[in-house]
Amino acid sequence: MLFIFGTNSYVRKTIYPSELKMDVPADISRFEYVQHYMHLFYLPVMPVDAGWVARSKENKRKAYKVNPLLEEALWKLYEPGAPLISFLLPGLLLIGLLVFFGVNMIRTEVESFSGNSEQTDWDNTAGIRSQLNHAVVNDYLRFGKKAFGERERPVYAKVLSVKDSALFLQVADTAKGQFYHGESLFEMFDDNIPTIQAEWVSIDLLGRITLRNQDTVLFGLRNLSLKEVGHIEDKRTFGVRKVNSYGEQDELVMEHSGKNISITAVKNLEGKIEPADKRMHAPYELPTLFSLKYHIHQTDSTARFKVTLKDIKGRYSYYTVTVRSDEEQLMIVRDSL
Repeated sequence: MLFIFGTNSYVRKTIYPSELKMDVPADISRFEYVQHYMHLFYLPVMPVDAGWVARSKENKRKAYKVNPLLEEALWKLYEPGAPLISFLLPGLLLIGLLVFFGVNMIRTEVESFSGNSEQTDWDNTAGIRSQLNHAVVNDYLRFGKKAFGERERPVYAKVLSVKDSALFLQVADTAKGQFYHGESLFEMFDDNIPTIQAEWVSIDLLGRITLRNQDTVLFGLRNLSLKEVGHIEDKRTFGVRKVNSYGEQDELVMEHSGKNISITAVKNLEGKIEPADKRMHAPYELPTLFSLKYHIHQTDSTARFKVTLKDIKGRYSYYTVTVRSDEEQLMIVRDSL
């Protein structure tokens, strides 16, 4: 392909000798401020340099250099701005890109709300519908809430129960519009009191709204489309560790990686455990320091106790802790109800 490029120029300003309040050589017909630029296919790409030249009366095509005294007088009559026309080609390309992306955005929005892409949506979301048919407790559903001209906002719901062909869903706060993953997704549901009542939703209905912009109201919202089905893993842990040893007595710290969890009861099985601060009473906020005395002090004495935990939603969990005086590690077993 032949590329035609080079430099060219154009006159930005013309000043005649009569406009100058000083003597001008008699053979000068006019002064010109000439802008030089690089071009591609004769379209300006960028400015190169610019300056004043003088044209004679006999040969108007020939340019002469202007002396400093005249140049100073010319600058007083004309102060050039940015040579925008010298950026014509980049400007046209930028406008073309803006038009291209603008047209595509509008077309996408129109297709999104007109249903022209319904078959494509149905084919692309077959995997999501298959996951719905095998949903279990603690799965989550991520919906997209779309309004014309706005960014799609995520809405999350958690499966609380499964019955026949319906899911009991607890939707999270629909106003924040944030994306959540992993532990943050678990905390959003389990460390906050829900503000929207849970409701039963048929799997068939959920399958239909894998298509965008179905005229269906769910959780009080319109224009929802189901984007993702996944499972929420509870990676929070209850822990007990030794911090000090004093002969027949150890000091233990009980802690939990979750939020808003407290100890409602501690039951001795072997040995005696109690808060290090005798003034404290259940429920104990975590972390808390406890004092443990072994029933019979030997180099391999063992103590056991049960701990009951309660979270912000009133749910209980139970653990049995076994401690040996000669070992740093403790054994913690989560008990069933």
